Amino acid sequence: MVFLPTTPSATPSGAKPPAKGRELIPSVSNHSGTITAGDCYTNLSFALPTSLAFAKCLAWQQTPWADLAVDDKVVSRISESDAEVISYQLSGRLGKAISIEAIKNALYLGTTYKRGRADGSSLICAPQVFVVFPHLQRDCSRDAKFLRVWNDDVVKPAFDAAWAERWNTFIVNRHKGVNRLINAGGVHREREAWDAKEILKVLARDGNVPLTNEWPEFDDVWIEGKNHAGVETNRRRRIFDDAWRSIRGMVDGHGDLAEFQDPFLLAVSRCGIDFDLYSGWDRIYDEAAIMWDLYVDAGYMNRDSFFVELKTVLGPRADAEEKAKKWAEKEKDAWKDNLARTGFNCNFNTGKKLCAEDEEYNSATGEGRKKRSWAI
Repeated sequence: MVFLPTTPSATPSGAKPPAKGRELIPSVSNHSGTITAGDCYTNLSFALPTSLAFAKCLAWQQTPWADLAVDDKVVSRISESDAEVISYQLSGRLGKAISIEAIKNALYLGTTYKRGRADGSSLICAPQVFVVFPHLQRDCSRDAKFLRVWNDDVVKPAFDAAWAERWNTFIVNRHKGVNRLINAGGVHREREAWDAKEILKVLARDGNVPLTNEWPEFDDVWIEGKNHAGVETNRRRRIFDDAWRSIRGMVDGHGDLAEFQDPFLLAVSRCGIDFDLYSGWDRIYDEAAIMWDLYVDAGYMNRDSFFVELKTVLGPRADAEEKAKKWAEKEKDAWKDNLARTGFNCNFNTGKKLCAEDEEYNSATGEGRKKRSWAI
């Protein structure tokens, strides 16, 4: 935290002092006491997944033009202001220009969610998944020709195949990239994505109702407090990773998708989190990250691609110094309260990543303050 004490107006260097009886016009800042940054917050964080395996659970919205609103926030579109921030950061990260238009027109693919809870009430902090077409300079979410190809030729085959492999069913009637799943009871349709003709009927009615299909869910294996990649976890990663490879492969060189080449994934969260700047940048960054950890597998994310936009207001605060003292006294309790709010548990013995500042020392293992980790 930087405090900027107010100082009286001074005569600019090299300028003549004002004539006797005359005063310089004072600066606006002269009317403020001690200046400090107020509590900061974020409502935008984003990352670059390398695969659909980034999502622990994923719901595909087959009507990408339909607004998905959570707590009065539309999360299925990227605003102009957010696109500017994302474009600037990603262009630097990727080493090539990613236009604001390409980010703004990214196609909404769907949402991550906590296992068993794909309802809207749980999605306010869930990262939303978009497909960015870097050469695209228009909104394609209502383009009927594109939607027909994207749905039936590109995503639906990967989606249906994922469910086929999840339930170990057979794939029959493979025609024009459309799969039919069968089991002992015959054709298994409840886990099959809608055909484009059904999607386009909704578009023709100008329907704004999201049509969503959940990708298969998988159980993680938890052994002795460590998140091991068990049989189910490996299957999720493999099936979701294969699905993204399939999607990219179908787009590559497709005659009807010339302007949609070189797609990549973008995950965006509008989760609103309040911070205190006294907590430090690393801790603020980690606190935003633990929200994402509930929904995603960071093993399928580009390294150094997670960004958090912070917002704050500078101004006079009479209680600034007193607040600093109180924060120092209550820092530990406040951090624990925040962990409780996020539903996150700390494991201080795994030695991977800083979890929280604490005075305890584990003499048995020799692990101290800098060898504590998030237990996910």
